[in-house]
Amino acid sequence: MRRNIKIRLFKLGKTQRWLLKEVRKRGFSTLHEPKFSTIVNGYYTSGYAERILDLCDIILKKEETKHENTN
Repeated sequence: MRRNIKIRLFKLGKTQRWLLKEVRKRGFSTLHEPKFSTIVNGYYTSGYAERILDLCDIILKKEETKHENTN
């Protein structure tokens, strides 16, 4: 599992569906849940997968910072 996305989501109390919505807001509006899931799980690694994973990392870092500041 790349970048521990699922673990990080769990620690934040967020879902993969929430993360998909955030990714869609940032330029991947046509990305569907099944494709997103295969990217997060590491099964789909070509094409735009790396850009989506980088974006997920940016979104999660931002949320982790917010989470740390509120605790």
